[in-house]
Amino acid sequence: MLILTRLWSPHEIHDARHVLPMLMTGVCTALDVQDYSGSYVPTKWEQWIKLPIRTNMAWRPSRPDDDVLHSLHFDFRCPTIIVLGKYDKVRQRLPKNNLRGIAARDGGICQVSGQKLPPHRWSQDHVKARSKGGSDDWTNKILMDKELNHRKGSKSLEECGMKLLRQPRNPLPLAPVSFLYASHPDHLLFLHK
Repeated sequence: MLILTRLWSPHEIHDARHVLPMLMTGVCTALDVQDYSGSYVPTKWEQWIKLPIRTNMAWRPSRPDDDVLHSLHFDFRCPTIIVLGKYDKVRQRLPKNNLRGIAARDGGICQVSGQKLPPHRWSQDHVKARSKGGSDDWTNKILMDKELNHRKGSKSLEECGMKLLRQPRNPLPLAPVSFLYASHPDHLLFLHK
């Protein structure tokens, strides 16, 4: 489930075990997403459990059937988006030191060719190869085109006749929305794919 702050900005994604107690106690409100044009209705727990479970929606094939949660006395549909009632802070976090984090720091741009790369061409390169004593920290990693990185191998950039556009640096903290990816079609109302 996507959790929004009271200002309706994306905060984080959690599972039902974490979110349902907050919904039941009134800490948050669920969004009943009608369709993907941006039509939704904020709904409290008492009304949520009375909503019909939508299945077999042949008339709207882009929308999947609702996930169903089963309790001892009744079944109800699983919310996909909730809005917190009081929380409005936006924590900032550092990206993980992995390929996606390197790409976020470098803006998806190859640090040798200067080209904007699609994700399938991303590759992280160690400026000073690890086999030659290079570290695995942010200041030794760059985003590089897979083909260029394959050509470079474990040689230095100078040995390959390549030049670095800018020195790698530690990343700046980012808002959580930078790390969240839509795991349900409803989330696309507030997040990127």
